[in-house]
Amino acid sequence: MIFKVDFSGPRKGALSLVATFLNAVTRVLFLIGVCIIVHLPAPSFAFPSDCRILPESLSRDTLLIDIRSSGDFSEGHIADALNIPLYSVKTKTFLKGKKFALIGEGYDFAQLMDLCSELRDLGYPGAGVLEGGAAAWYGKVVEEKGKPKGGGNGFFISSKDYFLNETQKGWLAVGVGVDANEAKCPLPDSIVADHGNPDALPDAISARADNGFVVITVFDSDGAYNAEKLSVVVNAVKKSGVRASVFAVEGGLKAIKSYNALRSVGGGESQQISIISSQNSGSPFIRSGCGSCQ
Repeated sequence: MIFKVDFSGPRKGALSLVATFLNAVTRVLFLIGVCIIVHLPAPSFAFPSDCRILPESLSRDTLLIDIRSSGDFSEGHIADALNIPLYSVKTKTFLKGKKFALIGEGYDFAQLMDLCSELRDLGYPGAGVLEGGAAAWYGKVVEEKGKPKGGGNGFFISSKDYFLNETQKGWLAVGVGVDANEAKCPLPDSIVADHGNPDALPDAISARADNGFVVITVFDSDGAYNAEKLSVVVNAVKKSGVRASVFAVEGGLKAIKSYNALRSVGGGESQQISIISSQNSGSPFIRSGCGSCQ
């Protein structure tokens, strides 16, 4: 459309023509803008089929949701992570349509994997879980705030948390410097490191791994851990070739037995257990029964 302005006519008519021209231009620009907006591609994310997220593959466009307690979060957390309690994650609708990684202590990995599957069914396709939790992340050279739980001496798990998580997949309890017979009652399916059979521990770690990852809980007699005891487990992990997060049980076997005694009040029936013993010259697996732990 061509507009011809006649300046010889009344000023009012000229202004009217100018206004008509500007209105037409505005409408054209508006329609062009609408077309551009309509044809913009919708944002999309490459959601992984599995909930598992390895620390080294965590992308920058992934929101970090730290579900640990506020106390543990304050002691140390990944930069820019949000501290959201586990029970309220499902209520955060702003997470729908976003990629996010749940970050736990590390020993609760299997529990969070179950939650992740549930979240995806509820309309959170971008949900994922950081394998190994905060413990695995602090093993990488990354930006962090504060210090990881356990300072520079490693990560710890309480006796209570041990018993709450021991039945999950990819879990192995390892005794160092303890008597196998003493450990067998409170810790079913545990393995005691055997210096005479150096392949037993790496083989057990490989056997317990779930999709190449295993949570290892180490215990000694009284919680007085030292570098020599822990190096046995660390070296076995390296030899096994699997990914692992290692936690030392606070108070060692002594604390485990005390907590188990509290759990057994009113019960304490004999049970069949399975343990790997350093005293077995044949197969490392010994199956035997035991009464209530003292």
